[in-house]
Amino acid sequence: MELQRSFRAVTEALDQIPEAETEGFLARLALILANELADADRVENAVQRALAPVKTKEKEQ
Repeated sequence: MELQRSFRAVTEALDQIPEAETEGFLARLALILANELADADRVENAVQRALAPVKTKEKEQ
């Protein structure tokens, strides 16, 4: 499955960098992928989908 392959690539990359660099790495990766996608509406939709579990968790607390 492609999603598992992508997940593995990201987690293996995260294992290679210091924990303090994680946030910057993920931000750069998100911007690179957004640029590859070249569709602001789809990027915004993906951001909202990624935020959804966080927002749900905050409401539960």
